[in-house]
Amino acid sequence: MFNSKKFKREVKEKQTIPKARNNKLMRKVLWFLIVCVALSGVLAFMKAGTAINQNKELSKEMAQLESKTKTNDSPAYDPSLEIYLNGFVQAYMNVPNTPELFQARTETLNNFYAKGIEPETFANQNTRLLKSFDLYRLEEIDGVKVAQYIVAYENVAAATATVTSQLNIPYEEKNGAFSVVDDPYFTTVTSNMTDLPSVKQDVAGLEEVTYSVASEVEVFLQEFFTKYADSGVEDMAYMMNEPEALGGVYVFESSTQEMYMDGKTVCVFADVVFREKASDVKHTESMTLELVKKDGKYYVDKLTHSKGGK
Repeated sequence: MFNSKKFKREVKEKQTIPKARNNKLMRKVLWFLIVCVALSGVLAFMKAGTAINQNKELSKEMAQLESKTKTNDSPAYDPSLEIYLNGFVQAYMNVPNTPELFQARTETLNNFYAKGIEPETFANQNTRLLKSFDLYRLEEIDGVKVAQYIVAYENVAAATATVTSQLNIPYEEKNGAFSVVDDPYFTTVTSNMTDLPSVKQDVAGLEEVTYSVASEVEVFLQEFFTKYADSGVEDMAYMMNEPEALGGVYVFESSTQEMYMDGKTVCVFADVVFREKASDVKHTESMTLELVKKDGKYYVDKLTHSKGGK
């Protein structure tokens, strides 16, 4: 027989985390996250501010550079401007001594001047004759465009020698038209010469040629320069990679040169004297020739009209 008994199951008590301890931990985690987010936001803001300041400084420097560049830039050359100013220079520089012609000069100048400028009307003018004039330079001085002309003229009554001076003409342009906007003024001619050194050949890394190579090259150069002076371009194709010639106008006179080896290439730095057939006038040209062997003969792979050509 089955012995019925009541079985009792022991139920273990569930261990629970105290609510107070749980809430405290959650608050710490939450505050930690809030602080991290806040710090990252502050750092991002600081970086953004730094970037903005750097951009502002860069923009300021670029603006200053652009302003400086614009200030130093010369006005662009325009052929129509030169035609306009040539007419003004002739009218301004030629001064007649008769009232009728002087009045005609005044009326002509009025066509060039901007509104508000009156040509001078000095009485008892002596005659001034313009001998020559050349547009020398376009400048911007204190925000005003100035055309600078080299003018040569004579004062007839004074019977003086020809005077050369620089005539400065303030002008402005609008929609392709021009006006002289202030009185012209004279200055001494501005020199455009410098004491810069001449071009020098670069022989760094090059080796001196042997006697046998120098002898062969000398023979080739005599033939080359002779044909270069006396022949046409098409006749030089067998001696040059990029043919050129003087077309028979000149005669080869002489040359002096230095030779160096650059690998298998012979570099020749030469001063070549040519004589014009019609006048016998001689002149010297500087050349750099790079020679290579082609089918056993020397060949000009490159010719540069300068001894700085290598």
